[in-house]
Amino acid sequence: MDERAFARTAEEYAARLYAVAYRLLGNRADAEDAVQRALLKAFEARESYVSRWAVSTWLYRVLTNVCIDELRRRRRTPPEEPLGQLRRSGGLEEFFEHRVDPIHVPIPPALASGSPCLARADS
Repeated sequence: MDERAFARTAEEYAARLYAVAYRLLGNRADAEDAVQRALLKAFEARESYVSRWAVSTWLYRVLTNVCIDELRRRRRTPPEEPLGQLRRSGGLEEFFEHRVDPIHVPIPPALASGSPCLARADS
């Protein structure tokens, strides 16, 4: 398949490939990346395309393999945790610096003076 034929084929199938990638990966950015990677792989291997298969079958297979690779990569890479992000940014120490220690909180004047409105009902 020559470059022009491949370009026409890629244009024709891009939206359908995106729909499949979106269903497999679940978000727009990853689906767009997967389509680009699949089309690049298919372009690089276009000389090995055998015309006894439908072009769509070949492209969907390449795309499916790219999506499976992405899903495997996600399993190997744990998601970012907010605490981990705080640790790396140095924000954890900053978080604890501004934390109020309940043991050393000053007693409000109304409580310290024995305000009648705070007196126990049974006394």
